[in-house]
Amino acid sequence: MTVFVFVTLFLSAQNKKDLFKERFSDEGRYAAYFQKYLFHFRAGSPVRLKNSFLDNDETKQALTRVNYFYRSFDTSDYFLGMQDNCYYDDSGRIIKEEEYVDNGEGGLIKYSKEETTYTEGQNWEKIQSAWNENNGQWEEKHKITFTSELSDTGFCNQTTYYDHGDTTENWEPKNRVSEIYTGTFGNAVLKGEKMDYWNNTNNDWKEQGLIEYEYDGNNHYASTITEYEKDNETGAWINVSKQENEINADGNLVGSVFYHWDSSLQEWVPEKQKVHFYVDGMDFPVETITNNYDNGNWVPSEKETYGLNENHEITDVTISLYNEERGSWKEIFKRTAEYNYDYDYDQLILPFEQDEWYNWFHHMANKFSYYTESERSLELEGYEEYYYTEMDVISGLPDKSEEAVDIFPNPFKDEIRIMLPDNNKELDVTIYDINGRVVFSNTVANGSSLNLSWLKSGFYFYKINGTAQGKIVKE
Repeated sequence: MTVFVFVTLFLSAQNKKDLFKERFSDEGRYAAYFQKYLFHFRAGSPVRLKNSFLDNDETKQALTRVNYFYRSFDTSDYFLGMQDNCYYDDSGRIIKEEEYVDNGEGGLIKYSKEETTYTEGQNWEKIQSAWNENNGQWEEKHKITFTSELSDTGFCNQTTYYDHGDTTENWEPKNRVSEIYTGTFGNAVLKGEKMDYWNNTNNDWKEQGLIEYEYDGNNHYASTITEYEKDNETGAWINVSKQENEINADGNLVGSVFYHWDSSLQEWVPEKQKVHFYVDGMDFPVETITNNYDNGNWVPSEKETYGLNENHEITDVTISLYNEERGSWKEIFKRTAEYNYDYDYDQLILPFEQDEWYNWFHHMANKFSYYTESERSLELEGYEEYYYTEMDVISGLPDKSEEAVDIFPNPFKDEIRIMLPDNNKELDVTIYDINGRVVFSNTVANGSSLNLSWLKSGFYFYKINGTAQGKIVKE
């Protein structure tokens, strides 16, 4: 059954509000969408988002998003301002996206298009085109290619960017980024990133930048991250910046020091320090203090403090600035959350890039309130309310499996172990993000561990041997 999710956003204490609507499906779960205060500039004037909804066709291989906008802040008149069409292949991967925009007369015109071709393994190619209203044709503008190549010690992921030539039909290389990993796809550790640019004079790639990651017995956080740039005259790598991390015995990041390279002194000069504090049983810092380096001393600058309930779950966050003259902290911002504790995280579908939001949605969040600095205290600036409804299945993503599969731990931090009860020696594992994009696909041994530490926090869907399916959560 296809149903609606209504999310009403109250964006100020004066009750200005935007309504954001999503239509999609997900069985046996509760789902919420939210949209931050959204401005679009049309003919130089800001335009508020009125509402937005998603719909999909019967094959679940096409998804349409439609946005309506208010014409101004002082009127209830609105117009059909934007439409995005997404098309998927049988594996749930996006193969084409089309964007339509307001033509100024109450209708829509074609604006941009992105087509993706998937090749061997995880490789793909994207072509980005713009609509030419004068000749009624699509014109190719940019191309992005992604390749993953194995080596004796690991593999290299390379993303290359091209522009379409104005005078020729050729693709002109611009720059590329290479990510170097050690280990296998399921147990990878990022060791370096290299940035190159295309030299049109010599028609070859020139090295531009380099980031190196060093680890000290912990592959979740790098102990040292160093950035370099290439000296075009000498060909040498020049120091730019460095970050040194301290990791405790529990594998948590407890402190970082940031440096810049002083070429005149020929030494690293500290700039900033971040110190993280934890409570027992949590791998998320409840307080972070930022200090600035000044004449050999660390001077407090900013503090971020999280409030917790009795179960060590986040309920609020406060940001404070340090007043050096008074020697005290002053609160400048606060966000508080209200929850329905009848439903926990595993009963929610939250299809957006989560990162820190994973920690905020430990239960069904109904309201976020925002307070900002006034003369003497914090005052309510605005709040957002969320409304939930039961769903079926998000289009383009696999349904929940009825076949027994054991994946643990779930949620996970770095690694997961996958086991099927049968005697399969090998498992074909595919992992999708919330948009249906394949983020991992490989054949692994039944019962083996996969290192997925490189994934962003959030939830993902898996498919094993084409039959076993379900959800995993990355902390």
